[in-house]
Amino acid sequence: MLKKVFYMLLIMPNLYLYAVVALVVILVVVGAYLGMMVGNEASKISTLQGEVKCIEDELYGIEDTI
Repeated sequence: MLKKVFYMLLIMPNLYLYAVVALVVILVVVGAYLGMMVGNEASKISTLQGEVKCIEDELYGIEDTI
C-alpha cells in the first residue's frame, strides 16, 4: 500500500502538492527576510538608546565612575 502511494506521488504528482510546496517556500523566504529586518531594527534601537543615555548623562552632569 505504501509503495503504491509513493509510486503515485512520483508518477502522477498533484497540482495542489506543487502549490503547497511553493507556498511553504515563499513563506519561509518572507519569514527569514522579515526576521533579518526585525533584528536589524532592534540593533538600531539599542544603539540609539545607548546614545540617548550618554546625552542625558552629559546634560545632567552624571558621569560613570568605573
